[in-house]
Amino acid sequence: MRLEVTIVFALLLVAVGCGKEKPAPPQAAPPKAVAKPKVPASPEELARAFQQTLLQNNAEAMMMLSLLGHGTNAWIQFSQITLQEQRRSMATELATLEGRPREQRSDTEQARVFTLKVQLANLEKTHAASFNNIDRKLPADRHTFKEQGYHQLQQALKEQGMVQDQLKLAAVDTTGVTDAFLGSNLRGGEVVLRYTQNGEPVSGTISFNCALLDDLGWVIVDPPKVNPNRPFGPQAPANPDQPEPFPAPSPPTTTAGGE
Repeated sequence: MRLEVTIVFALLLVAVGCGKEKPAPPQAAPPKAVAKPKVPASPEELARAFQQTLLQNNAEAMMMLSLLGHGTNAWIQFSQITLQEQRRSMATELATLEGRPREQRSDTEQARVFTLKVQLANLEKTHAASFNNIDRKLPADRHTFKEQGYHQLQQALKEQGMVQDQLKLAAVDTTGVTDAFLGSNLRGGEVVLRYTQNGEPVSGTISFNCALLDDLGWVIVDPPKVNPNRPFGPQAPANPDQPEPFPAPSPPTTTAGGE
């Protein structure tokens, strides 16, 4: 009897053991998608994003709103557009000059004809060369902005009595935005940010040029500037010699000697 009980008990243990499923090995959690920064859908949205970085005293976030932060693809896209316009402008000027007989051109005009021909011949080569070192130059420019350029912007605000963490964005002027920015088929232009401080209007403004680029939305394309006593509407630069917080792309230039 005892032997039969033992056998039955053993069979029950085997049955229970066989019925238990082995625990499944833990599965690794799927990797989280990297959050992409929100693409500004309008100049006004870009201006508000810029103002947020100013209030947060966040140089890195401010830089990411510009060509400097978007990287080489944005620089190349914007530069290709400006290159096409530069080529068109130079070719138009050359055609106008050459439309007059040589004997009717002044020495200055003839020298300009020669210069334009040299520049057009070297334009593509010079443009390509300007991007050969962009991967090396871009990190250096970003470092320069965070270490120097951002502080220059802060200093310019102080000189106008604009307290960075007390500024409230009162209005965004986009009358300078056009469908033919830089004379090309590009939507962009100047945006002016107007402020109040402690409930009172501030005469100083901040302005920057921006452009609508494919897949990037609206991007700041040149250094923001602090302007004293600036009215609404497109205006000439208040001080062209003012240090620039952001390194701005400039079209390649050549001399008559091809340098």
